[in-house]
Amino acid sequence: MRTDDVLIRDGHLSAEQVAAVRDVAVSQQVRFDQAVSRLGYMTEESVRQSLGRALGLRVVTLAERSVDSDVLEAVPRKLIFKHQVMPIERDGDVLVVATANPLDVD
Repeated sequence: MRTDDVLIRDGHLSAEQVAAVRDVAVSQQVRFDQAVSRLGYMTEESVRQSLGRALGLRVVTLAERSVDSDVLEAVPRKLIFKHQVMPIERDGDVLVVATANPLDVD
């Protein structure tokens, strides 16, 4: 599943708009959601919310959260930066992490 497929399927963008977004993303070297916003089609937050709904994921804003130090220490700093993930809470034995791109599986 790709972000553009979700936005077309949900009726937020047309195929022509997606093509324009891709061009802007490449030429300005920005993420897809940033290019959508720059073209005025949707806000970056609206793109994230749509993608979150499609993937069944909760969307969080890290600037609005406080994270306990023991949660932060559960993931080595090197991995946080390398994979763009952020541990945000513990739910029992489960460590909940936020990710910059839930479609990046590498």
